[in-house]
Amino acid sequence: MWFVVRVTSDFPFPTLNKEFRKFESLDIWKRLKDGRNSLLSWYFAVSTNRMPAKYLISKSISCNVTDLRLASEEDLWEEHRDLIETFLETWKRVRSGEVDIRSDLSWQKTSLMDLNVELVNRH
Repeated sequence: MWFVVRVTSDFPFPTLNKEFRKFESLDIWKRLKDGRNSLLSWYFAVSTNRMPAKYLISKSISCNVTDLRLASEEDLWEEHRDLIETFLETWKRVRSGEVDIRSDLSWQKTSLMDLNVELVNRH
């Protein structure tokens, strides 16, 4: 299930949390004239809890291999190639404000993140 959210605030976004306001007031953010187009705007949004980290996006993507430990490495890499396309599309939709995975608390039993962990553990 996906939730649609439109982001309309200007950069830097206002926040209620005192600690986030301190972070937002750092000189690095003041020096960025147009945060929406800067390379750091994604990281700023993640660090101030306005966007989910990429690992959370990968946790929201369902993996079709149910028992990762029993699957061959070749099968895992094939599934990974397929899911990376889904990840990139989802990340694009999250960045545009079209999708908000933070609201989707029903994480998949086996996710792209689990698949990544299994592949790393095998090497």
